[in-house]
Amino acid sequence: RWSYGRTLLLGYALGLGFNLGLAFLPDGIGWLVPLFAVSGVYIAIEETVEKATAARMIAPEARSYALGMLATANAVGDLASSLLTGFLLDHAGRVWAYGTAAVFSAAGVLTLAAVIRRSRNAGHAQDCAGDLHNGTR
Repeated sequence: RWSYGRTLLLGYALGLGFNLGLAFLPDGIGWLVPLFAVSGVYIAIEETVEKATAARMIAPEARSYALGMLATANAVGDLASSLLTGFLLDHAGRVWAYGTAAVFSAAGVLTLAAVIRRSRNAGHAQDCAGDLHNGTR
């Protein structure tokens, strides 16, 4: 069975590919169309699976507050990343702007992969990370 964690990891990896493409592929509309298609898929995965995974991991009585905190953290991160990427794009060029985004994306991919691996090695312990491995609680 394909787990929530693997699906989320796929989304993060597609985001990494998108940033690498924007940083290093040659100029031209021919590259932008498939890159933005990949972007749509990774955003769809990330937005839905992140919330679904969090909802499964949180007790029902705390779910609305926790999902609100997740949305707040995502919004702050989106703002910070947009400001940094825009600044770098304006002052250093697209390789620096999207290359930096790719570094942060790679950190997310590696961190999530480590969490999934740890939850698998823990033998599906009753911690929340088990949800990432097998999609169940």
